[in-house]
Amino acid sequence: MTRVAVVVPHYQQARFLDGCLRSLLAQTRAPDEIVLVDSSPSDTGPIVARYSGRIRHLIRPADGVAAARNAGIAATTCDLISLLDADNIAPPGRLERQRRALEARPDAVLCHGALIPVDRVGAGYTGLPRYVSEQVPFERQLGWLIERNRIAADTVCVRRDAVERLGGFCEMHGVREDYDLWLRLASVGPFQYVDAPLALYRRHETNLSNDEAYMFKWEAGALRRLEWPSIDAALQRAFPDEIERAVVEAEVHLRRNEIDHAEILFVGLSRRRPPVAAALFHLAHLAIDRGLLIQAEGLLRQALAEDPDNAALWNNLGGLLVRSGKRDLGADAFARAVALRPHYQDALDNFRRVHRNAAGPWRVTRRRLRPELMPLSAVA
Repeated sequence: MTRVAVVVPHYQQARFLDGCLRSLLAQTRAPDEIVLVDSSPSDTGPIVARYSGRIRHLIRPADGVAAARNAGIAATTCDLISLLDADNIAPPGRLERQRRALEARPDAVLCHGALIPVDRVGAGYTGLPRYVSEQVPFERQLGWLIERNRIAADTVCVRRDAVERLGGFCEMHGVREDYDLWLRLASVGPFQYVDAPLALYRRHETNLSNDEAYMFKWEAGALRRLEWPSIDAALQRAFPDEIERAVVEAEVHLRRNEIDHAEILFVGLSRRRPPVAAALFHLAHLAIDRGLLIQAEGLLRQALAEDPDNAALWNNLGGLLVRSGKRDLGADAFARAVALRPHYQDALDNFRRVHRNAAGPWRVTRRRLRPELMPLSAVA
């Protein structure tokens, strides 16, 4: 039976660490090793003592999660490496599902699965669906992943030899280390998707996903490490429809922070007949960035004329209207978004805030426009 280690990086999350470790040791098949890579050991003494003999406690400087994960992988001898951050929880059966998925596909280099958002105490959000992904053929895999990061790191189990061949997680500043590794692994072998919850993701005030600017900047760093010819070839394989591929190409330029190139492509798509709603959406946000709010409102309304049932468009329009001083119209737009998608958490939050007469910031989608809800790692 293949041996599985869990690498748990920890930095200033001691209040959650006990729950994380308990969930791992309560698995139907316990991990062969747990390596706690601790970058704030002054917080964890009593917790580590409680698990003495059952975990390996590795202390290292606070030099980033990539370095912590690399150190954890180097400290174990297991063939499979399961990843779980110290503030999150492993649901029952997680490790057995990961092991079986990779044993069933010897050519697979990674497996991943569904993520359940929970609150600080581990209770589920009733208004949020779970964040899921999908299984795709190997030839489409890289383009599918370039289009957006569809893999939640806390659900991942990787083959140690594949990660080591690629040099591990990138420790460069300004590169989103998990997305960068998935992009490199996507060319090495297939990914296996497990259609079951593999992690409970605690939502709290120190989640990095709360920092939109950070997420955009570091995602751009990962994408910019890819040469454009390889991106273009991958998108050709993944998106046979010409219009869809053109939108994705423009979005990739935008996400790589190549704004001028992206804008030229979006303008071309907006001039088609009929115009492409996603292009109008992106042009609206570029106008917002420049303070051109009237122009942005016109572009969003044009997009809604093409795609009137898109809840994300209504939610974005609501945020813009409130920002422009049109609070009642903004509230109506938020209400329309909620009516179209009752579990759309951003729109629900906006709707509640505007009716409490609260201030922003208003939660809107900026870098992608898709009809489905985003994976947690891709929400922006």
